[in-house]
Amino acid sequence: MKYGRAFRAFALVALIVAIGGMLPACGGGGGSSDKKSSQDIFLKAMLLIDQLENTDPTTPGDPTFTDIGGSGTTNAFRDSKVLFQFNTPVDFDSVNSRTIRIGIPTGNNLLVEAQGRFEPVAKKPSWVLFNPTYRSAYDPADPTRPPDNPFGFDGNAVFFVEIPAVGDKAKVILNEDGDPIVQGYQGEFATTDEYIQTYTQPDIVETNPLDGSIEVDATADVDLKFSEPMKPSSFRLGDTVIVRNLDTGRNVLGTLRFSADAKTVTFRPVFGYGPGPYDIFVRVKTDVTNLSGNQIPKEVRIQFRTERDENVATLIDISEDFETNDFEDRNFGSTEALAAWNSGATSGNLAGLYATGTMQIRVGTTVFLYPPFSWGQNFPCQFQTIWFASELATSPRMITGYSWYYRGETSAGAVTAVTINLGHHDPGSSGNNALVTTFSKNFKDSPVAVVSNLNTYNIPQNTIAGSWLAGPTFTTNWKFNGVDNLLMEVFATNGPNGQNNGTFNGLWSINNNTAAINRTAARYICDVRLNWLVSTAEAQSLFYDTEVKSPTFLAALIDPAISEQPAGTTTTLFFQGAPEDPNAPGQADPLAASEWFDNLTKISGYRFLRFNALMTANTTTSQVPVYKTMTFPFYFF
Repeated sequence: MKYGRAFRAFALVALIVAIGGMLPACGGGGGSSDKKSSQDIFLKAMLLIDQLENTDPTTPGDPTFTDIGGSGTTNAFRDSKVLFQFNTPVDFDSVNSRTIRIGIPTGNNLLVEAQGRFEPVAKKPSWVLFNPTYRSAYDPADPTRPPDNPFGFDGNAVFFVEIPAVGDKAKVILNEDGDPIVQGYQGEFATTDEYIQTYTQPDIVETNPLDGSIEVDATADVDLKFSEPMKPSSFRLGDTVIVRNLDTGRNVLGTLRFSADAKTVTFRPVFGYGPGPYDIFVRVKTDVTNLSGNQIPKEVRIQFRTERDENVATLIDISEDFETNDFEDRNFGSTEALAAWNSGATSGNLAGLYATGTMQIRVGTTVFLYPPFSWGQNFPCQFQTIWFASELATSPRMITGYSWYYRGETSAGAVTAVTINLGHHDPGSSGNNALVTTFSKNFKDSPVAVVSNLNTYNIPQNTIAGSWLAGPTFTTNWKFNGVDNLLMEVFATNGPNGQNNGTFNGLWSINNNTAAINRTAARYICDVRLNWLVSTAEAQSLFYDTEVKSPTFLAALIDPAISEQPAGTTTTLFFQGAPEDPNAPGQADPLAASEWFDNLTKISGYRFLRFNALMTANTTTSQVPVYKTMTFPFYFF
């Protein structure tokens, strides 16, 4: 067998031993004739071990074990034992969870106490064993009783170990003469989710109901008993364990429960199997394992038939596995980018988006391609220009900054008091995607100040013609809707020299519209690269038909769960119900639809349902939420 080894700090132990060697072996002073029968007690070593062997006091030989770590171990098995080796025999009555503390620290010297029991070791009165595979206390009359906590230590956790050496005798380890420990101890170890390897293979030993049973209760549990404790995480409904109604062709909604010894797995249907009678098929794949990771040798398959019971509801579900785009609504008017529904690298899933890039708008042959600043004026300038939707991206995204094309005609210099507003252009105010001379009427929505009164923006000396220069840094991003024209408005003072204002062909004004010169309502074109970010995505389904007039919905089942998605990502789900359209049988009536709810149960009573998912990526790690299935269970009588 193979075991992970880790660093163990023996220096402290050696020091303790040295100190202990210098301590007197007999009691103090005054010429007393009383002598101690044992030494002052201290800990020599703390070890993580496998199962102790040869512990029968009637047989020769000392106990044997394999040392698999100590203080500082980072890969301890969950069923490892902790062996405390003292220098002298221990009063076992003094051993308890106060005198040897083992647990997960929570702060302020508090621990979540580890489950387990302390055990003496035959032939080794100076040893104390902590066995995490028990919940109950040690019974010397029944030392071979099977473990009642097969899971052992919590997996993937850090455990703190402390042996106090201060306080009254009720709170510290004592030697066999009742003297308290002279030196405290502190250590720690971390567990994995693995167990000490065994070489046995688990098997099914009993099922209830039996294969071929008839007239089974319509709400009966299914019990599967195995020969060894099984690993709960290997049992996954709909994957490694399938309970299917052969008459309806649907999986039965239920839960899995495990006995205390982890040998019996119970499937409990949430609302039974339906009024029936139904043929129920149970399949357990070979992927299920015992705690050591050993699989069962062959699949478990049983089939039984339920009795008829009119009082049991029929429970079925609608499941979206994103393997097709049949129910994807791509035209619901989202203000965000459409999520990846069965597309690209995430085919067969619904995934959020994270992407960055640039949109380059370069005319190249236009005679006037200068940056939108004041161009040699020493007084305030207000300027507007548009870029057509056809020149931009066709889906929503955040605009996070821009660069402009430097042709060489503009001199180096400083632009002061810069404010940049972005918004969508309103073509209805002018028609034909043009600008009007009333600046405020050109915005379709409220403009967003992405740069606000920047003190100075510098155009560097010796800039090479044909370079792209970064514009003023945005302090706020702006969301482009992917449909309308983009409108940029710039306020600036003291622009760089070198611009012939007489050729300027844009919409601009001087002194905030009080002394306008060369003010025209023609489109001005500036070569730019717009920086963009997509981190929020939205998906919406078409209506699903339950084919039931008035179903009662249960909570939606999401796989993986929202709570299991990458840290820093978010997902918000909404549900909407609709009745049947009286003018189109078998179709949803969206005009009579409910409002959107964040809980599927709130649309109970509606025959049709659809969902909306808003997903946000972690912009630091670039991770996105990804979903394999969304299941919408409901029942009816």
